[in-house]
Amino acid sequence: MRRPLIIGLAAAVAGGLPAGASARPQDPVSRVAAHKLNGRIAFQANVGPLPQVFTIEPNGTGLREVTHVPSKDPGAENPIWSPNGTTIAFDAAAGKGVNIFTASGGMPPAQVPLSVGAFNGDPAYSADGTQISFDQDIGPAAPTVHGIFIANADGSNARRVTTGIRTTQAFDTQSQWSPDGTRLAFMSVKNSKQAAVFVVNVDGTGLKRLTPWSLDAGNPDWSPDGREILYNPYWDPHPGKFSNVFSMTPDGRHRTQLTHTHTHVPGCSHSHPPGHPTAPRSFSFASRPSARTAAAWICTR
Repeated sequence: MRRPLIIGLAAAVAGGLPAGASARPQDPVSRVAAHKLNGRIAFQANVGPLPQVFTIEPNGTGLREVTHVPSKDPGAENPIWSPNGTTIAFDAAAGKGVNIFTASGGMPPAQVPLSVGAFNGDPAYSADGTQISFDQDIGPAAPTVHGIFIANADGSNARRVTTGIRTTQAFDTQSQWSPDGTRLAFMSVKNSKQAAVFVVNVDGTGLKRLTPWSLDAGNPDWSPDGREILYNPYWDPHPGKFSNVFSMTPDGRHRTQLTHTHTHVPGCSHSHPPGHPTAPRSFSFASRPSARTAAAWICTR
């Protein structure tokens, strides 16, 4: 497999955000999600101290701020497109906790009514758009609560799929649905230097670790045909190591490096060229060349 060709700069920050926006010097652009139908890229970028959700065309034009949530931790983060390209789900502060919201058609964001606790985030849609997965993380005071859940897209029938390792540093997050809707890939964090990519059936069976804990891997995402999972090693800072984009098969074999940068790559997701709805030909990712700048990219394989 040849190295990827970077074909377009999608979004740059600091100078690229709307007038009045200012990026803080930490993770100014991250969580990039390209949509296969409408072509736009959703991402989060800091406006003042906290992030908001934006969209942009793959050629860098048409930057649009989607959310204007109050400046309350965590801001608006972890955006993901619905399969039909009409809705963006994300998480934001809700009451004394955090919950999932959806934004669609220029309407104000609406909270998804989940009934499984007060700290729900990092949503992902199933391929048919009928279900979502999300994580629950109350914090170190209640480690047995952490885990991945699924629910109907309207918030009903929420139920647990995984439970994180029962320590104060551990949690499960970053769930992504397989294209056939039968499995989830997700990141399980053990501590500040160890994490791994897992897969699990949506009924909670078949849990399998795909990467070594020492690789500190995260940000999993399935290829459209389900034959590959993208991920980043070194999710936390590791001296002399760089978080490039890798691919592997869903059983954890055939790990292949796709990018060769010397910057931090905080996220990756597959995108789809027009006319090829199932071909894993391209992917998007965010990179951070310095403490004050970052960019989102589209690559071809």
